[in-house]
Amino acid sequence: MEQRKEYNDLWMILQHMDKAEVNLLPDRYLAFVEKAMVPGWKSDIDPDIPIDHQPISSKTRDVLACLNLTYWSKSPQERREFAERLNANERAYAGKEPGPMTEEEYQDLLEVFDDWNDMFGPIPFWSESRGR
Repeated sequence: MEQRKEYNDLWMILQHMDKAEVNLLPDRYLAFVEKAMVPGWKSDIDPDIPIDHQPISSKTRDVLACLNLTYWSKSPQERREFAERLNANERAYAGKEPGPMTEEEYQDLLEVFDDWNDMFGPIPFWSESRGR
């Protein structure tokens, strides 16, 4: 397993989040993050500074978005709404016309996380979000 500093930052963020949110993450995922951390590397995350003012890498932001999409979305509808926001941001970043996310685009996005469901434990509402 490749160890990355981004996981040290993620771990620091998780340690200072609302415990109810962290408890939604499967134990296997938390164990994965611990193993992926770089031993002895100190995160630059300061728990006294709001998250949007932290020196967070794009990789760490991506992982937080993935966790929001998978484990922190509280319903299939909330998952879809979050995916729509991600899609709108991606379109804007790529200079594309804004527009609604198609069902095919949504399912393609979720397909990336099908393995998470198997590797780390059940993702709430996953079957419903996948149309199964």
